[in-house]
Parts: sequence; structure tokens; C-alpha cells
Amino acid sequence: MSPRHHYSTEIPQEIFDEDLYDDGHDGIPMRTLTTRPDLRTRFLCRLAKITETRLTMEEVGETSTIYMSRSSRSPQAKIEEDVELQLFLQDMKGLLEIIAQHRTESVPEQAKYRLKDLILRFAYSNIDHIIQGIKRTFAKNQNTYDDFVTRMFGIEEGPGSKLDRELGALVIQLHQTVSHYDASMKQLNGLIDLSWSIPNKIDHLNDRLKYLLQTGKFGTKLYHLISTLGSPRRAYNTFVRTAQTSESFQKVIINAAPKVNFAPKASLIAAAPLQTAPKQTSRERQTTTKPSTPPPPPQKPMKASHPTSPSPQPQPDQEKLVKNPLPTAPSLGPQNNLIETILPYLCPDDRKIGLIRLQPASKQDTARLLAAVLHGNLLPSQTNAWYEFGFVAMRTEEEERYLAGLYASILKEASDKQSIFRELTHAMETNTLTKLFDNKSYPNFRNLSPRIESFLNTPPKQRSTVWRLKHFVHDADNTEPPAVLQRDYGFKYCRQRDEVTRIKLIYANMLASIDAKHIHHACQHGRLAELAAQRGIHVDAKDRRLLQNDYPAPYIALDNGVGLQMYARPFYRRRL
Repeated sequence: MSPRHHYSTEIPQEIFDEDLYDDGHDGIPMRTLTTRPDLRTRFLCRLAKITETRLTMEEVGETSTIYMSRSSRSPQAKIEEDVELQLFLQDMKGLLEIIAQHRTESVPEQAKYRLKDLILRFAYSNIDHIIQGIKRTFAKNQNTYDDFVTRMFGIEEGPGSKLDRELGALVIQLHQTVSHYDASMKQLNGLIDLSWSIPNKIDHLNDRLKYLLQTGKFGTKLYHLISTLGSPRRAYNTFVRTAQTSESFQKVIINAAPKVNFAPKASLIAAAPLQTAPKQTSRERQTTTKPSTPPPPPQKPMKASHPTSPSPQPQPDQEKLVKNPLPTAPSLGPQNNLIETILPYLCPDDRKIGLIRLQPASKQDTARLLAAVLHGNLLPSQTNAWYEFGFVAMRTEEEERYLAGLYASILKEASDKQSIFRELTHAMETNTLTKLFDNKSYPNFRNLSPRIESFLNTPPKQRSTVWRLKHFVHDADNTEPPAVLQRDYGFKYCRQRDEVTRIKLIYANMLASIDAKHIHHACQHGRLAELAAQRGIHVDAKDRRLLQNDYPAPYIALDNGVGLQMYARPFYRRRL
């Protein structure tokens, strides 16, 4: 996702009235009785918040040009390297143009539905933690909530009570919905719509929540969470209304660079994302700086044979390609250059539906691989493609660059682009990428890392969970461990997010200095703490209890899906 997009990395300290204004209504947005915020300003502010960028917009005739930039200190990737953002912008651009071109007639419902779905999917992984925040808030204030429910049902309600039953019913509905939340897109959409509707139905929401719940801290926290969770729906309504009322949106151009000098008489609007506290970022991936004199990876004698097919003798040009890393990324202009690179590899039907809607999901992984390596970039380590295409088995970023260079060579040398896309996807799905490398005359991929061949050849359910651990550790922003890591690497003993962060740091140090095979064996035999001590990895006494697992269960250390039933519920279900 490129780094994950934090739709709201922190709950804002204050929600201003205009931030809650809904463009799905026909009223006039008011900041005060005399000041009217501009629709286009609201459009840019909400787009900036979603994309974590700074925006300016130039409107000339039927064309709107949006210029995007990110601060060099931003935790997000550079715009031209952010594949998830590029895919989102390309689809959004096309849908806004369709809506604008039908502004004098009935707007196709399919276009509006696709735009809403696009925004929801883009925000999904980062809106989900807001829902977990609502769960924690209710759990932390369980006694207060129970007292409120008692009063709502008339027990102990005094004569002449003025209980706010309209708001009370919505609070109970919210509590019941988040309690049964299963992380599905359907339920996420329902929760966003509910949170969007509450401020529309209830005036003075913050004050009424504090009065209803009889505690200012609980009411204010819930108010901020509800307001933030409804943001995607408000953004969708603003995007639709802007496109419907703006002639200039009939053609939308998005440039991944700031604009300094605009043409005369062009309207200029600027926006920046909400300022949020900096978070620990994902691994810094300097994908556009080529090493001055990159040393080749360790060369090993070629194997005479291997399980999938005989190893062809390397040709001189093959040796050269293996010894050269992924080339430096070119300077990108408009963001659709990246999309135009991918589209020829897709079948005609897939070109129509948008890249982030490709099915099965393995097609999305292949598209992300293409988007990165064909532009000289590395795959972001948070993506599923980074895991599935074997980058997780590389020991260093330099080795990743060599592997990416091989994938780039295979793609660029293919005479049939659609066919090579299918071949790559099929090989990834069937664990035959090693055979694909051999068939394309690149057997020296085995020299890149001692683990790459076994990783790619092993069916997913037979792979060691140490690779899932490495994938999770490299996603520095993620503090919600998957079930298999709760089972195998002690995350089930964590009670707070800072404990997850601490244990991730311990494992990061272990992975940096200990071969993955030894960590796998220690996991299998319940000796993770002992291994850390033997190798000089510092572990505080209070954290040693976290380096335990389900040993002696026979199924641990493999990604087999066994014994995970007790870890199926949301990780932070406990009171924090």
C-alpha cells in the first residue's frame, strides 16, 4: 500500500463544524452565520486528508489540474512510488469525469456506486482501527455504558426525566454494531454510513453525548471517533457534488508535483492534509537512489539439477543481468504514466474495472509488482506482493533490488505482455515461480539468497511462519498481529500496543543477526527466549514472557491454519 495510508492517524483534537458538513444535502454550509466555505476548498481538503498529500488546483475551461506533493518529512512514500495511491487516483479521475460529463442529466448510478466503493476500499485498512477504537472506548467505560442502558430502558428513571432517547437509541445501535463487527466490507460500509448519519440527525452532538452519558471524557472521545469514522462518506458526497456542479471536471489531470507559476486568470485553490502527530514509519525504502558501485550478490556454483526442471547453463548476458540491480527509477511526470505502463499487460475486460478491483486478488499482487519494478522501484514491504513474490526471503534491500531487476527483465523481454502477466500470476498462485525463472533462462536467481528457491517452491500451508513474522516486522505501523503470529511468536500475551511494538523490535533484532532457519527451529521447540539470550539479543525481564508460544503443539511454526480458532476474534478485544 507503499506505506499504509493513514486516513486518520490520530483522532483530531477538535472537529470543526465545516468538517462535518455533508454535501449530500442541499443546504448552504456554514462556518458562522456569515461565512461560507467554498465547495472546491472542501473537496481539496477532504482529498488531501484521504491521500496524505498537499494539493493545489487550477481550473481552466473544462479542465481541472490537481497538483499533488508530499513533504520530505512525510511518513508516506513519495507520490510517484506509491502504487496504491496511483491506482486510487487513476480510478477516481475517470469516475469524476463521468459524473461531470453527465452533470446536466441523470448521473449514472454505477459511476457513483463505483466511486463510493473506491473510497471505501482505499480507506479500509486504516478506517478499521477507528472501529477498534470505538470498541475499546465502550469497553473502557463499560460501567458508565451499563448505567446509561439502564436509564434508557426506564429503570431508575425519575419523574419528568428529559432523557435524550433519540441520541440514546443511536448510541445503542452503534455499540451493538461494533460488537458484532467481523471486518467485512459490508459491515464496514454499514458502520461508516451509521457514523455519517448521526451528526446529520443530531444537532450539537458533542454536548448532547456528554450530557447523555454523564461524563465529558467518554462523550467527547465517542464524538471524535464517530466524526472520524463518517469521513469517507462525507468525502464521497463532496466529490460527487463538486463534479456535478463544476464544468471544469469534465477533464481531470493529476500531476505528482507542486505547481508554482499558474497561467493568468486561472482560479487557484490550495489545501493541505490535517496535521497529525508523526508515527513510527515503515522501513525507509530508498528506491530511487542507485548504489554507486553495487557489489554482486554472493555467487555459488550452479546446481546440476533441482526439483522443478534442469538448470540451463547461464549465458554471458544472463550473468550480467543477475549481477546488475534494478535500475534507478525514472523521473515520473503525471501519475497516469504508471497506469499506462500496467494497462497493456491486462486483458481488455480487466482494463475496464480498475486495478484495485481486479479479481482474484493475485492479479492485484501481480499488478503491484509490475507497477514497482517497471519504474525502477522496490515493492513496499507492507504489501502482500512483497511476500508472495519472494522479496521476504531476501536478506537485504540490495538483494531485493537484484530480484526486482530479474522480474523487470522478464516483463520487458516478453513479446506478449498479456501472456506474461498471466504466467506470472499463475506461477505465483501455483508455487512455480522457480520454474518460470528457469524457463525464461534466469536460473541464477538462486544465487541471490540461500532461501529464495525453497520459499518459492513451498506451498503456502507448508511454509515456515518465520516469513510471516518477517513480513509483520517490516510493516512498522502495524500493531495488530495476525492469528498465526499470536499462536507461534507470543503476541497473544500482549495486552497493549506498546507491548506489540517492543516484541516486534526484539524480533527485528533477531532477524537481523540470526538466520531465519534457526528462528524457525527455536519456534518449533518453544525456545525463542533461549535463542535470543544465546545470540546476545537484549530482552528485558518483563518481556521474556512474551517470547512463548503454543509449544509442544505439533502444528506450530508452519503456516497451516491449524489451532487458530481461539485467535479469530479482534486482537484488542480486552480493556486497555
